[in-house]
Amino acid sequence: MYLVDQNDAQGGGASNSKTCVATVIACRSSVFRAGLRQMLSGSPFMVLDEAFDGSSGLPSPPETIPVLAVIDGDYYGALLPEVITQLKAQCPRARIAVLAERFEPASVLHAHSAGATGFLSTATSTDGLAMSLQLLMHGQTLFPADMVLGMMSALAHTAKHQAAGQVVPLKQGSAPTGEFSHRELEILRGLRDGAPNKAIARKLDVAEVTVKLHVKSLLKKIGAENRTRAAIWAAEYLSQQSEIASAQAECH
Repeated sequence: MYLVDQNDAQGGGASNSKTCVATVIACRSSVFRAGLRQMLSGSPFMVLDEAFDGSSGLPSPPETIPVLAVIDGDYYGALLPEVITQLKAQCPRARIAVLAERFEPASVLHAHSAGATGFLSTATSTDGLAMSLQLLMHGQTLFPADMVLGMMSALAHTAKHQAAGQVVPLKQGSAPTGEFSHRELEILRGLRDGAPNKAIARKLDVAEVTVKLHVKSLLKKIGAENRTRAAIWAAEYLSQQSEIASAQAECH
């Protein structure tokens, strides 16, 4: 199915092929898809009946019609880059937006590297969503304001310590490997990768509430104010531990 029906294509409808955007929803939830369809009703973004679930093929509108793919980021979690890669492989010209309740810097970086150019909150208003998607289709790249501000704050914090000749990015005397349990290290890796609690729980086969408790404990343990700072800390810490392990292996 294509985006525009015969009447619209001939100029008989409110939208036409010059302004319409073929919009496919990548999700597994009929509620998510129906909600987006309702929010985008009356806008240039006409939602196709077919959804993309990672295994089904992506509908192929005519080359004259721009294409947008909107992905349920909360559902796909750590699999988000893989889904984006599949979408781009099937339709390289498609612009890709990710909708999620919250974003972590590492997950945004991976998704952007895979081809996503818009990251929008599920709390966005109807008008705000349509305007953001229009900017996206005009070539803009959109990032969540709170995430950008958090990263800027973290970078400023790091720069302050570097200027003072300090190496530790967060908490002086942060815990060495021996003070982290195996489970804590697994969750630290999840934080580093920007995975939400639900995705971490699914990967480790534990309850989401268990992950939530571990994350809360880890934030306190490493002195991180939020998940953004924790992700940056985890990336640096785990990288250092990997280098130490490699050096030790070479010595043996």
